[in-house]
Amino acid sequence: MHSAPLTFACIACIIGGVHSTTEASELLLLVAAGGAAGAVNALAGGGSLISFPALLATGMPPVTANVTNTAATVPGYFGSCLGYRRELRGQGSAALVMTVASVVGAVAGSALLLVTPAALFRGLSPWLVMGAAALLAAQPALARRWTSSTPETGRTGATAVAAQLVVGVYGGYFAAGLGILMLAALGLFRADDTHRLNALKAVLSLAVGAVSTAWFAAFADIAWSAALILSVSGLLGGLAGARFARRLNPDVLRLAVVGSASRSASSSSSEPRKESSDMQNTHDLPDREELVIRDADVVTMDPELGTVTAVDLHLADGVIKAIGKNLEVPRGTTTIDAAGWVVLPGFIDTHWHLWNTLMRGTVHSTPGCDYFSVKRAFAPYLEPDDFYWSARFALAEAVLGGYTAVHNWDHNVRGGEDVDANIQAHLDSGLRGRFSFGPRDSLPADELMDLDGLREMLVRWSEQRREARISFGVALRGPHRTPPAVFREEWAAARELGLPITLHCDRCMREPGCASCNLTLLEDEGLLGPDVQIVHAVHASEDDVAALARTGTRVSVSPVTEMQTMGFPPVADFLRAGVPVSLSVDTLAMPTAADPVGQMRTVLSVEAARAGAGSVTAAQALAMATTTAAADLGIERVAGSLRAGKKADLVLLAPGVNRLPDGEPIEGVVFNGHTRDIDTVIADGRVLKRGGRLMQESARQAIDEGMRRRDRLLLRAQEDGVWPTTTTP
Repeated sequence: MHSAPLTFACIACIIGGVHSTTEASELLLLVAAGGAAGAVNALAGGGSLISFPALLATGMPPVTANVTNTAATVPGYFGSCLGYRRELRGQGSAALVMTVASVVGAVAGSALLLVTPAALFRGLSPWLVMGAAALLAAQPALARRWTSSTPETGRTGATAVAAQLVVGVYGGYFAAGLGILMLAALGLFRADDTHRLNALKAVLSLAVGAVSTAWFAAFADIAWSAALILSVSGLLGGLAGARFARRLNPDVLRLAVVGSASRSASSSSSEPRKESSDMQNTHDLPDREELVIRDADVVTMDPELGTVTAVDLHLADGVIKAIGKNLEVPRGTTTIDAAGWVVLPGFIDTHWHLWNTLMRGTVHSTPGCDYFSVKRAFAPYLEPDDFYWSARFALAEAVLGGYTAVHNWDHNVRGGEDVDANIQAHLDSGLRGRFSFGPRDSLPADELMDLDGLREMLVRWSEQRREARISFGVALRGPHRTPPAVFREEWAAARELGLPITLHCDRCMREPGCASCNLTLLEDEGLLGPDVQIVHAVHASEDDVAALARTGTRVSVSPVTEMQTMGFPPVADFLRAGVPVSLSVDTLAMPTAADPVGQMRTVLSVEAARAGAGSVTAAQALAMATTTAAADLGIERVAGSLRAGKKADLVLLAPGVNRLPDGEPIEGVVFNGHTRDIDTVIADGRVLKRGGRLMQESARQAIDEGMRRRDRLLLRAQEDGVWPTTTTP
């Protein structure tokens, strides 16, 4: 009698517990969808055709929505089993055999789902919804079939088990319509009355749902708060549906659900993911090609292979298949004649503020036009489209410079759409990398960064995390820019989520009252470690260097921008102590370029003056942009060096002044190389640059679009009086 109020109370508790990770409008949508799904399940079946589209409507990726929908169905299946206790009597042996088949099928289906590429499942999901809707529409005919048929007793065994195995695979892969398909299979291959078949269906559905949910909990990202909301509101809807079952025509309701699901599927198959019109039509990544690069001198950066001359590289399916002499490849493989050319691992940047690339050209010697003043003036004006094109602008420059992976260090996160725009830009560029979620620019020191937004990002982009082309981190302000309570909570949240941490540690030359980082204090508090990247570290003392070495903490330096604004880090000291050091662009807003070879030479030159000639070698400098950088971003198993089985991330340098008389390629490239020598850039098996030219039309467009958007932002800032109308020095 008091079940409905009690259920409402449960929903209220759940909403109160998850309000920080779900928008109010999304909560209402999920509560309504769960209630409607529970009601139609009680009346006609097909509730998942309401809950799954609702999860998609919240912006959840299809795979995450699918696994969450599966988890949400388990309590309902359990309730059905309790309700059918009487009808289950005497079915123990049959239920056991069929449950084993269901579990095996569910594991296979769940595993298949998690190896399906996200883009493929996104395309499949509308068709799966329409297929489930067709099953629901055909339910009356199927029911007549199984109630009128009289299967032979002999067919109850192997045929029924095989059919249930197939149904289990379907249920593990896509839960919508599972009950209808299962009841049809049971009715066709088992001789029993409808109520007993429904009871067996409840047990088998529970087995499929529970096993799939356990699999997804271990290997995927279930949105548990959404699953709880759907489950509890579904229970309430089921109670209401059962109460009104005699008053409503189930056939009419069934057709309404079919129509709604069909419209949802049609809409999701024709509309892109949440993007503005300015961000559409940019998904023009070249296909992965099967290539053989002939007779190249290959600097593998692999400790076992070293540098090998006049060898071939066979690339296929985005992977290096083989490196060797006179490789045999399938007929039709595209050949690149690279005799006399140098092949290197693709360069990797470990700290780059892509969002402020639109500030390019605005930083110069005029008073008020220094980097920090310009950044503070520009930061509030960027909208999602601006974040997208700013990132694409920078990433296009990255490809031209030979980068195949970039760390997008975003310290101006202003909302979820801005985050999504950044990540989408990275995916559209074809490059590998990491997105580090930070606070918005000029966030007060005593305010927490948007940790809820961080968690929501991880749910929205869980599929991309599994595909390993982009990973995620947290960009913190640290103890020198925030009070202890703030930085400790932010640090703890990052580690609770298992995310790598990065923070600036500089002299804060443009921020009055900001003290230098105390790295030994961070070590004492247990805040350093291999999961932490310190950026700049220009002030590092001997004790700081020792603390970094003891804890395995990583350092990223940006030599060109550091000399302009804060001094230069003791790179040679870091290397002698065993501190892993990598290179970064920092920002294209300042007078610098996406030039990894130039960064290497700058380190060599400055350290020769500071610590003595030879204190940093060319090989060490190259490692800072390849192997060490890959380890910093956690991609050393797939990138940073070249050997069979690793991803096809590499660059080809045409012959030129980078070749020394003795043919030694490392010093030739580091001492004499130039970005103009980089003829070809291949990332993840896709040729992004060839003949010195960007292969993506959208990448070429990004440079012009970036300049256009910069001028628009300047005009807005001038109209608001935060930017001078004349800035010429």
